[in-house]
Formats: sequence, C-alpha cells, structure tokens
Amino acid sequence: MERKLKLTRRCLEVLAEFRNPVGIVTKNNLVTRDIDVLKELARHQAAVVFISITTLDTDLRKVMEPRTSPPASRLATIEALTKREFRPGFWLRRWCRD
Repeated sequence: MERKLKLTRRCLEVLAEFRNPVGIVTKNNLVTRDIDVLKELARHQAAVVFISITTLDTDLRKVMEPRTSPPASRLATIEALTKREFRPGFWLRRWCRD
C-alpha cells in the first residue's frame, strides 16, 4: 500500500515544509524513494534514517522477517543514501543459531 499511496512521502513533505525533525527506522529499501525530501530535512539537521539489519543470511531473514527487504537490498539502501550525501545509521544485530 505504501508504494501505491505514498503516505510516508506525503508526511515527510509536510514535515519538511515546517522543518519538523523526523527519525525513521526501517527494514525496507523503499526509503530511497524519498531521498530528495530527506536531504531537504537533513539540511536543517531534522532527519535521521536507520536501516535495521537483523541478519545477513537471506534464508534466516525469510523466516525471521518475512515480507521485508533482503539483506543485500538493505546494504544497497545504506549505500544509496550515503552516495546522495545523506548519512544513514544502521543496526546489525547478532543472533545465535543452535
């Protein structure tokens, strides 16, 4: 639904209009769609984006986090944000498997 309705983007545009700070934590690469608005917010030190990376194991991700972006896609999202001069953060959690 987010791809179709663009609710997050519309919210970000309102936040940018008023320079209202925002923080995003996501497991999805769709955030790259909104880089232009995020950069505008970042110019006013009003935006931070964190990409959650639970595992780099694609099969384990399918079990733990179905319907989320694969690890390679999340890493590419971090790279895309960085290349556009937006400094994202990321969480990499370590899980033990028996």
